[in-house]
Parts: sequence; C-alpha cells; structure tokens
Amino acid sequence: GDLKNGSRFYQAKCGACHGGKAQGNVSFNAPKLSGLYPQYLRRQMNNFKQGIRGQHQEDKWGRQMAMMSTTVSDQELADILFYISEQAQ
Repeated sequence: GDLKNGSRFYQAKCGACHGGKAQGNVSFNAPKLSGLYPQYLRRQMNNFKQGIRGQHQEDKWGRQMAMMSTTVSDQELADILFYISEQAQ
C-alpha cells in the first residue's frame, strides 16, 4: 500500500467516524481499527459491499458502512489498510 494515499483516502472516507488515527469513536459507535489484521478489515469491507453485513433495518451504523463500502475502490482500500496498519505501531 501507499502510506500517503492511504492517509488521504482514510481521512476523507473513514476518519470522521473512526478517528484520525483509527482509534475509534464511541459517539458514532465506530470501532477502533488500528491493531486489527488488514485481512480481517478487508473481509469485513467486502461483506458490507456484498450485502452480507449492514442490511438489517435496525442496524443504522451497518447500513452506513454498507453505503460507504461502495465508495472505496480496491486500490484505495489497499492503501487505507496500509495506513491503518501503520497506526498500530
């Protein structure tokens, strides 16, 4: 991944809810992402994209993630995941 692009994409698409350094945000029910395995995060994003997650009517936050997952290309996700993995260090 590309750290500079990852930071830029992360801040634009993820940081408002998950925190600037992927530390999470209780107010938005957005979990901490730093410290999680990139493979796990990629699988969850794919689950949102494919409708496996985020479809229940009462899951407001999941529906939001399902919508956001469609705004991230595969390359952007790779860069975002690289940025997140660097935040755990």
